[in-house]
Amino acid sequence: MATAETNKGILSRIPENKNLLSQINFKMLLRRSPNVDYFCSKVNIPGIILPVVWQNTPFVDIPQTGDRGSFKPLVVTFKVDEDLINYMNMYSWLRDLGFTDQFQQYKDLKSHPQYTGVGLRSDIVVSILDSTRNANFTITYYDAIPIELSDLQFDAQALNPLMVNASVVIRYLNWDYELSTNTP
Repeated sequence: MATAETNKGILSRIPENKNLLSQINFKMLLRRSPNVDYFCSKVNIPGIILPVVWQNTPFVDIPQTGDRGSFKPLVVTFKVDEDLINYMNMYSWLRDLGFTDQFQQYKDLKSHPQYTGVGLRSDIVVSILDSTRNANFTITYYDAIPIELSDLQFDAQALNPLMVNASVVIRYLNWDYELSTNTP
């Protein structure tokens, strides 16, 4: 038999905000490549991995937490503009990081602070928006560097031509989030 106290407990479990998260409610800021964030069509919030260390026992091996977690990569997909400005910007960044022709190129790149948008690394900010398209919380990825840029695919036989997309895989030192001031 339900009592008033039982009903109160059930009602207390109903969330205040019943709006669901929409996958189209986000904004991205990549100072190093503003044309990528303008044409950004997909971005993920990467997971985290904590490896398991197995403790041997005579009966069953027991899983224990490892000592070094790692973050999965950030993957950004963007529509390529017809002048290839955003694609070539990411290409140049990757090339400068690992395929420099002279030591001076890398040294010049390293000499710029990351907040200028032209250095080796860049912070990336992703804002997750609420149902009214206001920032609900913001994620900052620190010291990000691209590690992989996808191919560009062209197809002269396509029946329904689509816009060309590219993806860039990004590694970063750490990420943190901040709730907006309008979030309870």
